[in-house]
Amino acid sequence: MLSVEGLSKALNSSGVLAPPDYAALTKFGRGFCRAQPLFSFTDVGYGKEQADHKVRKLFEVMEKNIQCRCLILGGCHDNGYATFLESFRGNTKIGLLETTPPAADFRKFTFKRVAFPSVFRSEPIPSKPNAPPGFQAAPPGLYQGPMSFPPQVLSPITNGISSLPSPPATATPKPTPPVTASRKPTPPAPLATSRPEAPPPTSSYANVGRSAAPITINIASHKKPAATRPFYQLNRRDERVDVPLPKADPNAVQSLEDRRQINGVNLCNRYHLTGICKSPNCNFHHGERLSSAELNALRHKTRNLVCSSGHYCTEATCILGHHCSNPGSCFFGDDCRFYEMHGMDIVSLV
Repeated sequence: MLSVEGLSKALNSSGVLAPPDYAALTKFGRGFCRAQPLFSFTDVGYGKEQADHKVRKLFEVMEKNIQCRCLILGGCHDNGYATFLESFRGNTKIGLLETTPPAADFRKFTFKRVAFPSVFRSEPIPSKPNAPPGFQAAPPGLYQGPMSFPPQVLSPITNGISSLPSPPATATPKPTPPVTASRKPTPPAPLATSRPEAPPPTSSYANVGRSAAPITINIASHKKPAATRPFYQLNRRDERVDVPLPKADPNAVQSLEDRRQINGVNLCNRYHLTGICKSPNCNFHHGERLSSAELNALRHKTRNLVCSSGHYCTEATCILGHHCSNPGSCFFGDDCRFYEMHGMDIVSLV
């Protein structure tokens, strides 16, 4: 969101854009909008803080949108936005875009910072270049390009009126020797001229608007794959069925036993299997994280502990057992911890 007229004047006066190309910013906006379907380039017209007003309103709308996970504000150059951000302290979805060095009032915020050096310039727009000493600007409407004149040779004053400047003296051409019929004159060799090489084309949004073929410029960050949400399975009678586990590795089982003997206590099941232990005075060992094979062996071990809610448990992250793994042919018989669940259907609907 910007004022195209105001920004064009600032860029032209600072020398960033060539004075003849007054429509360069419009071409840039056209190319920017065509680069991606969701990119927008809004000209708010002339008026103080017109762009700031629209940016603040759009920011407030997107901040309340629950589908918006990340909201980046590119206004660190203006202290006016620091007061606006005071009411959003602690909001983790807000980030600040750093281009030029941030203003002083932004140092107190703890919002995350992002930067795209290949897209946004890191230096402020230079001020209007100063005129050399003795320079006098031409009146408005006159071309101020470079002008050169030959040296003036004035004749003596005649009758009080000076004559006009005489044209520069030219050398008298020498006569060309006659050409005989038996020999043709050699044509003069063409003069070799050198032209400065054109600079290589740059991948800017203005060039995208000028060219017919679209140029894709990817500035999006790579997204991490979404984590799998916890779940549990049910049988036909809406009773909880434990998800089958891969066969435990004997080496991993022995490694857990070695850890228990070295530490003198069992491992904390919740710390290693769920990643967090809420007990402030936990009597079990935490230590370093386990390998994937050791975690699978620990899951087999915790499945032998009966959940107090049995097959009616609805906690998706529960790590305990909810039925006997062999309800039809249990080796322990009546001494099984899951004796009450014997005969239960352990086939899930999924």
